[in-house]
Amino acid sequence: MTVFLLVAIPAVIITALVFALKGLALLHSHVQARFGYKFFRAWHFLAIFCGALLIFLGNWVRSASDPASRGFNGLALMAFGIGLAGFLFLENCRKTNLLYGSAGTALEMAISPVLFSISLLCLPVLILAAFGFLTAKRVYVANRDW
Repeated sequence: MTVFLLVAIPAVIITALVFALKGLALLHSHVQARFGYKFFRAWHFLAIFCGALLIFLGNWVRSASDPASRGFNGLALMAFGIGLAGFLFLENCRKTNLLYGSAGTALEMAISPVLFSISLLCLPVLILAAFGFLTAKRVYVANRDW
């Protein structure tokens, strides 16, 4: 039973990821062909990251502030973060239509934390690889014909 669980659970997760990525690729190509617009651009993910960061910082400032000040600075930060996400929603809906724009924005907001987590997991590997390339030995050519 344990071996089954050790094999079945990762297999189900990998299969779900493959189907999700295939569905995203089909949605991306369909929207590209129908509207000439691309979802999942780098600045979309940057806007989502900045909006989420502003909401988090606004919540932190609001909870850390004096109760007498009512935390209006934190609320302002959270409002800017929500406004940034709303701007992305309006931009997607303006370039496509309401159905595709709302679905694309929801998918972008759902995918962003996953991509951020994967990039954080890959960062140490990239740093170690960079140090590995920096310490490579020089190669000398012994038989030059020129």
